[in-house]
Amino acid sequence: MDSKKLLLGIALIVTGIALFTAYDQFIRPEREAKELLSEGKIIMERGDRDSINTALGMFTKVVVRHSATRSAPEAYLQMGSAYEKLGLYRLASLRYSYLLKKPLSDRIDASMRTDVYARLAKLKLMRNYTDEGLNQLYSILNSTQNTELRSRIYSELGQNYLRSGDIQKAKSS
Repeated sequence: MDSKKLLLGIALIVTGIALFTAYDQFIRPEREAKELLSEGKIIMERGDRDSINTALGMFTKVVVRHSATRSAPEAYLQMGSAYEKLGLYRLASLRYSYLLKKPLSDRIDASMRTDVYARLAKLKLMRNYTDEGLNQLYSILNSTQNTELRSRIYSELGQNYLRSGDIQKAKSS
């Protein structure tokens, strides 16, 4: 009778240790990464330079501390967006291109991949690689049915045509 209770106690202790280890290795890092990512997004919405820099620090923590989590690709995307808001287009382009390289490219879905291509094309337009950026935007426009992304692309096309002085194409976009 005492040996059964002892074995049951040992089994419960081993199960508790296994559950704690699983939580510590898998669940806690994912939760912490999501919390940092959410907090960074909220702070970045303020829009001022200091808030964006603070958010960049949080996104960087997600990438450095929790690179194996599902939140890491989203952190790279948010970092690129923050760099765009700061006017650091080359750094934004680098962050977006990291998402398209392995191993991160395996962890992003098709809609995020299309969004990244659209953001890279927009940055090419802003960096005066006009023909290449326009071709990429039109290619994405032909391949996606996402209405929000299509409207963003049309907006970018219109702004580009307006900058180049082609009012008629700007209106149609």
